[in-house]
Amino acid sequence: MKTFGKKDPYLNYYTRPGAYLIAFEEDCIILVETPKGYFLPGGGLDADETHEECIRRECLEELGYTVKIHGKLAEAEMYTVHPTIGPFHLVQYYYTGRLLEPVTEPVETDHRMVRVPKEMFDSAHPAYAEQAGKFVVPCQLWAVRMALGME
Repeated sequence: MKTFGKKDPYLNYYTRPGAYLIAFEEDCIILVETPKGYFLPGGGLDADETHEECIRRECLEELGYTVKIHGKLAEAEMYTVHPTIGPFHLVQYYYTGRLLEPVTEPVETDHRMVRVPKEMFDSAHPAYAEQAGKFVVPCQLWAVRMALGME
């Protein structure tokens, strides 16, 4: 598991596991854009929910799409201090796959699906820094680059 941030032994962290989809569509990666920035489709696990169930539920809520999950790619954790939650330990599981078809309107109205060309994730691309800076969770950018063979 790749670790981002550093755990402070004096802090009591709230741990939040989540599962996320790196969805390929032709030469693009599907992302969710919110007022905060970019996220991978997915989210926090509900009680007794599998990673795959979480991804399917979240993709319906955020994008209105059903999905095909190919397989697990990677895991990462991040230690941070959230402005409202406090010490926060994200544990994220990343899967590759694709969107199948829209079946409903997204529930989360401030979420918008965006298609970002794969080449934008190459650190040599002139727009890489701008695109990378839009990711709210740095380990999600790392996971996309892993899926594209850039890490």
